[in-house]
Amino acid sequence: MDEHNFNQIMRPRKVCVCRSVDKKTLEEAVKNGARTLGQLTLQTGAARNCGTCLPQVIEILHDTLEQVEAAESGQEPLPFKKVENAIE
Repeated sequence: MDEHNFNQIMRPRKVCVCRSVDKKTLEEAVKNGARTLGQLTLQTGAARNCGTCLPQVIEILHDTLEQVEAAESGQEPLPFKKVENAIE
């Protein structure tokens, strides 16, 4: 594998392509105080253009908030995601 291909694989994938925002940037914003979707989108610019990434931004916000709250309470976050309305 040449260096170009390696860099393509290792480069963080963008959650928001329009604003070039990756998952790490979103997680860091939450860890640094963004607690609502509005705060997160204002700080990062994600989901403020076409909106295609909005579901993924919401998921990252939710997951990262769970981690932050677990760390603040001294508990370990659950190793799985909650499934709502799985049985109908």
